[in-house]
Amino acid sequence: MIKQKDIYVITFIFLLCTSCNKKYESLEEQVINDALNAFLLKYQIDFTNVPPPESINVLKSKVAKDTANLGVYVSDALLPIAQFKEDNKWMFSEELSNNPKFKEIVNSRKFEELSYREFNKERLNIIDPYVQLPESNNRIRSDKQYSIFSFSRVCFDEGMENAVLVIHYERGFETGSMSGYYGALLIEKRGENWEIVER
Repeated sequence: MIKQKDIYVITFIFLLCTSCNKKYESLEEQVINDALNAFLLKYQIDFTNVPPPESINVLKSKVAKDTANLGVYVSDALLPIAQFKEDNKWMFSEELSNNPKFKEIVNSRKFEELSYREFNKERLNIIDPYVQLPESNNRIRSDKQYSIFSFSRVCFDEGMENAVLVIHYERGFETGSMSGYYGALLIEKRGENWEIVER
């Protein structure tokens, strides 16, 4: 027979675990928000004036601030990060694998345990002049630039000061001119913000 005291202990542990999960998920969403905005800032380009580049490394032009409706689609599906490692070993065997923090996170138990989850992408705070488009199945007008983002789960180190995530980023027009990035990133907390560690 379960005693009243046991019920209190079980309830306390359940509430503690729920609270820890909420804190983790909130921090995870902050990393995603900062990484998304970092990509928009660093790699923005005005396709109305410049032909699409061949690679993300040559995205140098700044977006025209008067360009309206720069649409951003964000997937609300956060896939298990270990799945990316299993399917794309190359992504975790590049120069970042020599970084001790990257190595620690990728080889941690938490990295293997993070499962699929959805998040409320409407909580994201995307920088101007970009606008989040809630439905990716809406037809993209041929004269409009767009960006598409999807993310893995975010795995942190023990101190919650460093994190690894996989980002898949594409940009272009309805006509199919695209460029982007697909890879694992090391993210570091600097002050109140999370910043991408340059390779």
